[in-house]
Amino acid sequence: MATPRVCYAARVTDEEWAKAEPLVALLPQLRQGSGADEAYDAVAALALPDFDWTAWRTPEGERFVAAPARIATADLTTLQRLATLLVRAERFDEGFFAAMLRDGQVRALAERLAAMRADPLAARIAVLEGDITKHAVDAIVNAANSSLLGGGGVDGAIHRAAGPQLLEECRMLNGCKTGQAKATGAYRLPAKAVLHTVGPVWRGGNHDEEAQLASCHRACLELARTRGLRSIAFPAISTGAYRFPIERAAAIAVATVRAFLAGAPELEVRFVCFGADAWDAFASALRAAP
Repeated sequence: MATPRVCYAARVTDEEWAKAEPLVALLPQLRQGSGADEAYDAVAALALPDFDWTAWRTPEGERFVAAPARIATADLTTLQRLATLLVRAERFDEGFFAAMLRDGQVRALAERLAAMRADPLAARIAVLEGDITKHAVDAIVNAANSSLLGGGGVDGAIHRAAGPQLLEECRMLNGCKTGQAKATGAYRLPAKAVLHTVGPVWRGGNHDEEAQLASCHRACLELARTRGLRSIAFPAISTGAYRFPIERAAAIAVATVRAFLAGAPELEVRFVCFGADAWDAFASALRAAP
């Protein structure tokens, strides 16, 4: 079976919060290892009735089942999908939900919801591991080179997934400078647009690399805002062939996005990391953010 494309809710509605509140209210009990009966009903209230949880479970869902720490940076739709998995799997594997209670997944789900409720920005920034070309968002950010004509890593993956029309449009843009961004159509990608930005090559940190990386993120967000694109997926810009240290890049990216989103309540962002090392760095940066 093909891996399903990932789609995310643009806003957290009052109705969705109403479904989440019973589980959040159980947090004191969950932290003490009690509240099992009430927890099942509260998690079931979050479940998505028509979601194909069996297709999502491998490999994406298993990342959250195996490592509850990942739940702390997930967005609302991922939490709803996880809730669906937790209650539906119990029907086929008796004791599965009890194991998730014991191992901390249910508590982590409640804690993430509580954090999203307490911090308005937390509901609009997520860190996920996976393939950015599968994310159905308004804008996918491409970590491009200055020619905008394709390359390796995420740049090549985006061009392959979008198809040859993306390259044709990029040929007309006359390249892009480091720290700036340009927009194109998304073509075969599950998005409305691709925002191409050129990150800095790491040269030891004494050549404005940090300011340029921050500029990449601001330029993409500004471009998204002016074009009415509300949901944006970022890769880990400059951390591959351009050798920007991943922890520093993550801290800069998270801080820049948080600062911008504070003045742009219509936007939401997810950092889509390829590999566990990138996810660890960006998740740590998000948890450490004020």
